[in-house]
Amino acid sequence: MKDKYDFSESVPNRHVGKPKKTVSIRFSPDLIEWLTEEGLKVGVGYQTFATMLLERAKNESVSLEDRVKKLEKAVFKKKTG
Repeated sequence: MKDKYDFSESVPNRHVGKPKKTVSIRFSPDLIEWLTEEGLKVGVGYQTFATMLLERAKNESVSLEDRVKKLEKAVFKKKTG
């Protein structure tokens, strides 16, 4: 080991942030298989892929009322002419 190290050209670790919390959740085998297959398509494991899906759902959350309005607008378009 060296007595001193030069860290002048080091870069911050992009993976350091809030620590993740371990939880236990039960998924059906077919869901795990699907998560694994879809995760492989983007180059991540099934747990990371599930986290990505949940984060996206959280960030894009829309109230039920807004969803119904959007659906009604798409289904019941006003007739013109």
